[in-house]
Amino acid sequence: MTSFAEVLRPLSARLPLPQPARTRVLLEIAADLEDMYRHYRASGLSEEEARLKAVEAFDLSDEALAELVRVHTSFFRRLLDRLSSQAQSRWERGLLLIVAGTLSFVCVHLVLRGEVVAVAGTQVWPTLICGMAGLTLGLIKFYQIHIKQDHELRRARRWLDAIAILAGVQVILGFLVAWFSLYLTARRMAEDVEYAGVHLFNWLVSASALLSVSLMGALLTAMIWFALARRVAGIADAEAALLT
Repeated sequence: MTSFAEVLRPLSARLPLPQPARTRVLLEIAADLEDMYRHYRASGLSEEEARLKAVEAFDLSDEALAELVRVHTSFFRRLLDRLSSQAQSRWERGLLLIVAGTLSFVCVHLVLRGEVVAVAGTQVWPTLICGMAGLTLGLIKFYQIHIKQDHELRRARRWLDAIAILAGVQVILGFLVAWFSLYLTARRMAEDVEYAGVHLFNWLVSASALLSVSLMGALLTAMIWFALARRVAGIADAEAALLT
């Protein structure tokens, strides 16, 4: 990659963004400059002329930077940045590994036994599908980043946030389905008053199982996202250090 350090260093000081958002913006700008540089090189310009043209053509005005800051300070983006910046010390990382290991063991144990899933009934399937999608996507990203060693930053970040979204969706789906199931149970109780207690007890059992599956699945998916996000953040820091 072509060095644009003389552009990126002063630009870093102009960005009122915390880390890791500042690093992410600088790397995106560097990638755009590189694309523009290659375009001018393909047009027949020399290396120096292409560099100058790329810098001149790129919009680094205060308005453009303000728009970048607005995009990268959305509530969702700030939340993910704050979550991924946690667990800085060894003790925190160790505790996180213990929690992740325990949670994985409990999830695998429950899946192998199948009792909780069976008690939750067919209403648990939307949550399970989201959990399996998050796990599959996490395995794909793990293979890409750790085994294939594909550290091109844009590809490494692609679909990463979707894993965090799937974790949140599992929780939301669990509560929504449990609430809708309660509505149906209330109708049955009104129609069959004699066995109202039985219907309510059955709902409590199935809803508890459903929420247990959704919360554990969401936590496991969130752990996968967290580990991958930390690795991608490390890649971004290394690239930013080379650029500036």
